[in-house]
Amino acid sequence: MERARLLTRADVILPDNLPSAVRLAVNREVRDAELDGSEDNAAAAQVQTLKESEIASLRRALTITDGNRTKAAELLGITRRGLLKKLKRFGI
Repeated sequence: MERARLLTRADVILPDNLPSAVRLAVNREVRDAELDGSEDNAAAAQVQTLKESEIASLRRALTITDGNRTKAAELLGITRRGLLKKLKRFGI
């Protein structure tokens, strides 16, 4: 999220400002919720706090990279040190 905030010139972070892995993961969650047949689940998948979204992105990046923190940081577009700080802050 920090990377997107730094790279965007607008006041609002748009999906195009996010790394492709994050966009794909969010799209997958929304699609899965819609396939579940529950409108409430689809709406809930689309609305998350910034903290929830960031935690989900961190976990997804670590899962994709099999726990490799250096690769996860690269995937998220942040430094390894920045990733470690976020993991500590969120207790991951």
